[in-house]
Amino acid sequence: MRDKKNSLISWFDYVYFRIYDIYQNKWHDSMPWIYALTIVSITQSFFLLSIPIIYGIITQTKLGELGVSKYYFALLAYIILGLNYFRYKWIIPYSLMLTKWKGESKNTRKKRGRLVVLFIILSICIFFGVAVIAGMINNNQL
Repeated sequence: MRDKKNSLISWFDYVYFRIYDIYQNKWHDSMPWIYALTIVSITQSFFLLSIPIIYGIITQTKLGELGVSKYYFALLAYIILGLNYFRYKWIIPYSLMLTKWKGESKNTRKKRGRLVVLFIILSICIFFGVAVIAGMINNNQL
C-alpha cells in the first residue's frame, strides 16, 4: 500500500514539475522555478490556511476568538515558501523530477495536466470561498 504522506508530497512535486516544465519549455522563461515555487506554495498555503477558517465556520467562532491573527497567516505562508525553496533547490530539483516523469505517455500527461489545473483552481476557490463565508459570519450577515 502506498504511503499517503508520500503520495501527497509526490503530488505537489508533480505540480511543481509541470508548472516548471510549461514555463521552461513552452513559454521559454529563463526562471521557471520562481513560478513553480510560488504556485505550489500558494496552493499549499491556501489549503492549510483554510483549516482554521473552516473550523471557525463550523463552530461559529470568529478567528480572533480562536487566537489566529493575520500574522499567523503571513508567517505560515513564508514558512511554506521557504521549505519549498529548500526542497526544490536541494532535495528534489527539477532534473530529478524530469528523470522520474519524462517517460509519461501523452495520454497520462494530458490527464494529469488537467488535474493540475483543476487543483490550482480549486485551491483558490476553496480558500476565498471559505474566507468570504467566514467574513459574512463575522459581520453577522449569515
